Amino acid sequence: SFKNKDDDYISNVYTRIFNNSLLEGGRWFKAGILNMSNKGTKDRLRITIDDNSICEIDFDCLHISLLADELGVGEKYDTDVYYMILEKHQYSAANRTLCKMGVNMCLNAKSLLSAYGAIDKFISKYPKGTFCFANGKDLVYAIKHKLTDFSSLFCNKQSTGLRLQNKDSWIAHH
Repeated sequence: SFKNKDDDYISNVYTRIFNNSLLEGGRWFKAGILNMSNKGTKDRLRITIDDNSICEIDFDCLHISLLADELGVGEKYDTDVYYMILEKHQYSAANRTLCKMGVNMCLNAKSLLSAYGAIDKFISKYPKGTFCFANGKDLVYAIKHKLTDFSSLFCNKQSTGLRLQNKDSWIAHH
């Protein structure tokens, strides 16, 4: 049984969402828990299952790591890939976050234009000058030129991201 920080029971259902077939998508969604706000409170980390504390696990660079292993180039990407997109003088938490979002958008976008648009929308939510890239086109160019092993897997009609979501959901399932 799931309980929140106040020891109240939480209704929670785990569901795997597939997109077009059992081979695409497959993310795990936790409806009851995801409805809780976690911003600034960490309330989700105070949930218990059968009175035992829980934790959230977030794997750094999971999809790129999976791709690197599939392509046999894992040793080239045994560091934080999002920083690989940046020059040393651009290293900051904000720029890393933008690169992470950009890589994920490129993995999920079915065209360059949709990736540009999604990244532009993300950038527009922040004050001008927050990031070292001013637009999606420049970031996608940097991503494709710094992560060349994956270039053909970005912004393609097969949506590499759906396949990787399916793979990581099977890992979580097992």
